[in-house]
Amino acid sequence: SLSIMVHVPSTQALATSFLLLSEFTHSKADQTNPIEKFVVKQPQQIHIATESRIVGGTDAPPGQYPFFVKWLGCGASLIHEDIILSAAHCNVIDGNSVWVGAYHAGSTQAGAEKRSITERRLHPFYNEGTYENDFMVMKLDQASTKTPIHMNSDINTPYDNDQLTVMGFGKLSEDGLGSTTLQEVDVNAVPHDTCYTQYSGGIVEDTMLCAGVP
Repeated sequence: SLSIMVHVPSTQALATSFLLLSEFTHSKADQTNPIEKFVVKQPQQIHIATESRIVGGTDAPPGQYPFFVKWLGCGASLIHEDIILSAAHCNVIDGNSVWVGAYHAGSTQAGAEKRSITERRLHPFYNEGTYENDFMVMKLDQASTKTPIHMNSDINTPYDNDQLTVMGFGKLSEDGLGSTTLQEVDVNAVPHDTCYTQYSGGIVEDTMLCAGVP
């Protein structure tokens, strides 16, 4: 959800994930953020098919990611007491119910707080075709008591091969079922040039990054 875009092509050695910088994914030592989605390449253009996956994950420790927000088919991050950040392509979701600090899908168990989205604002330069600037902020009907994720570009931009943690309720295997318990999985930051070459362009370094494992 915030979304990660995950692609696991069977004919390629590298399982690549595209994460929006707005997801604030950190090194393993830091708190991080959610995941889902992904890309099929075509000459000169990238088309994205949304598929929520967190393959190879394990149950996250309860309370480990208080900023994680479950929003129907997408995830989000609590970035202020009453503001969440998600992906602009998730704006197609009609429902406005979210669970802050979600651990069990669609439930307030384990201390999650149910809130409602009252306003949505897409990035003014969001491009539906290329998924550039795929960011959206939303206001909640009331403040959450959970700790927001810390926003700092210096610590949220990983170095090549840094270990990153992604989380969500996506599929536990390719074409499998989604999880009902929050999952986490570690991946490594992939150099931009490697990712750009693999997908024949279309990867914008200022607003996208890649992560994956062999």
